[in-house]
Amino acid sequence: MAAPPHSLRFVDVEAWDPSSPEWHALLRQLPTHEQQQVARFMFAKDQKLALASRLLQRHLIHELFGVDYDAIDIARTPENKPYWKRPVESPAPPSWN
Repeated sequence: MAAPPHSLRFVDVEAWDPSSPEWHALLRQLPTHEQQQVARFMFAKDQKLALASRLLQRHLIHELFGVDYDAIDIARTPENKPYWKRPVESPAPPSWN
């Protein structure tokens, strides 16, 4: 059964053990600066969480608002919280973040 269009899901990476080619293919889905942020984590579990989180953010924006992956720009607040730097003409409500 498909999830409702405005539902939010979580990702459990505990049992996920990607091969090296799979890991690098997923990592390449992110902009270079985000790839570097993921790689900064010391422990594999933290790297997996960081990668999954960033991919999920992009997937939700793509699915909910129809934005191409290449056009998604995610920035960080001074507190390091991610937010979508949406274009002015975006169909997303102003306070979506």
